[in-house]
Amino acid sequence: KYSDPFFSRVIEGIDAEILERGLRLRFVYSVAELENDELRGEMVRPDVISGLIGVGLGAPALVRLTESEVTPIVAVEGPELYRGIDYVSVDKESGVRQLMEHLWSLGHRHFAFIGPPEEERFRRFCGWAALAGVAQPVTIDTQGWDMSAGYAGMQKLLQLPRDRWPTATMAACDSLAVGALRAARELEVDVPGDMAVVGFDNTMGAYSTPPLTTISVQREQLGRMAVRRLIERQQHPGEPVTRMTLATELVVRESSGMPLGVELPAAVSAGR
Repeated sequence: KYSDPFFSRVIEGIDAEILERGLRLRFVYSVAELENDELRGEMVRPDVISGLIGVGLGAPALVRLTESEVTPIVAVEGPELYRGIDYVSVDKESGVRQLMEHLWSLGHRHFAFIGPPEEERFRRFCGWAALAGVAQPVTIDTQGWDMSAGYAGMQKLLQLPRDRWPTATMAACDSLAVGALRAARELEVDVPGDMAVVGFDNTMGAYSTPPLTTISVQREQLGRMAVRRLIERQQHPGEPVTRMTLATELVVRESSGMPLGVELPAAVSAGR
């Protein structure tokens, strides 16, 4: 996670909060280390570690952490409320709703999602589409989060018959969206003229071509929240397990726009 543009900033927030409180931080650098019984036993010991924060871990890695006998444990962007572990996350429901309502207000009615289907952003997208009455949104499973996965995902999307193309596509994160933008550009699909593309996380969208409409979140604050929740759990071990979410903000840039052939009401056009 240290090279990931989202989680690296989360870790910076964890580190800063720990230092400000005069505490010490130890790192387990990879899931592979957690899965190695000998390494995990050396690094995650209840006699030297008073609490754990799991950043972006899946359920198997969290199982390993719960087996370490170190408590409490706080998960950042992991499986929700996993086995009694406190969970700190971005408010994805609000973020997805902000993105989709923005696109809807521009006249878009045909949507696609590019990203891993097991992630909450996908579920929130599908939930919003169902409530909005969107007919058969297209979903592309990227099985990954990096730019190459987004590039391949957009290529797959654009292999569909032209009449099945969405007018707007949401990528699960900015890295996927930037890869998708490159694939669209190489295939001479104009963004946003032929298709709007939006991301999530605001990690690199300001520097894409075109600049990316996305959801911004204070990533360092997410890390700080995790530390504070860990300390609260240490002080009050009997409290109910909680899901804490961090607010999101819509950042509108040039990659979202009006679909071709749709005439917007004057009030909406004036707002642009």
